[in-house]
Amino acid sequence: MKKLFSWILVVGLVAIALTGCASTIAIDSYKNKKENKAFVKTFDGGFGVSTNQYNEELAIMGAFYNCELNNPISLCELAFINDEPATELLKYKWKQHYTFNKKIYIYHYPGKEGQVAYVDEEKNKAIKKDLDNKSKAIKENSGKSGVHCLSGWDGSYRPLVQIIKKNLKDPDSFKHRETRITPSKNGVHVVAMTYGAKNSFGGYVVENAIARVTSQCSLIEVMDQRLNLLK
Repeated sequence: MKKLFSWILVVGLVAIALTGCASTIAIDSYKNKKENKAFVKTFDGGFGVSTNQYNEELAIMGAFYNCELNNPISLCELAFINDEPATELLKYKWKQHYTFNKKIYIYHYPGKEGQVAYVDEEKNKAIKKDLDNKSKAIKENSGKSGVHCLSGWDGSYRPLVQIIKKNLKDPDSFKHRETRITPSKNGVHVVAMTYGAKNSFGGYVVENAIARVTSQCSLIEVMDQRLNLLK
């Protein structure tokens, strides 16, 4: 009898550990997504996740539905909305909203596995059109703002970094701090970079550099903080 009890206890502990592991893996995967997303969890390791949704509401409803498939809805609690932890007020609000309004959603949208939608097809079309318009506006504005010229890795303007390093006493000491770029004026952006590097005496100093850049991101000229032209 004791052996049976021991085996039951071991199996139970293993099941809990595996559930917790699955939840951790799901959270890690969830955090890597950038689209509208939500994560719902239970106190004992159960969870529901919904990503790649048109808007925040659909993500939350999808996560609750995903949790309810394997758990009583009473145990499912909203944990994250996008990358923000849910407050107690939001937990209560969205759980009530899901419980009383879930009939107005489709959880397996035709042709889009896992994509939550509204029963009202016109509402889905309106959301999609709005998203397309916003995406188009962002692309148009990014070209004017100059952000497209900056590195997606550290936000620097790489041609400027290369010239500054070429003119340093100790190029290996270069540390990029911040780069800003002005909106295009007559097809030209002004780039201002702050960086750190060692001087001739081995001391670490903070300097600035300015560059003029075309809208196609081609370098026109570079000046140091004393407005000396650099090559």
